[in-house]
Amino acid sequence: MSTFHAEPGRPVSIDLGGGLTCTKYSLGPMDNNGYLLRAEEGPVVWIDAAAEAETILEALGDTKLDTLVTTHRHHDHIGACLLY
Repeated sequence: MSTFHAEPGRPVSIDLGGGLTCTKYSLGPMDNNGYLLRAEEGPVVWIDAAAEAETILEALGDTKLDTLVTTHRHHDHIGACLLY
């Protein structure tokens, strides 16, 4: 697999197989990683809503977010948790 580094404003997607895609985003001033897991069928999951709620909502589009996972509660990992 090639590098899976995302630059600010330039998300990177990889196919995990079985209809599951992971898109990695660079979020906020600390370049924190956020991940959108989307299956052809099934729930949509966001991991670490660090910052930039507008970027996250844009990435979701009309898709309903089923689960938001926060790996830990440091201030730089929860900045966009209040999406709804």
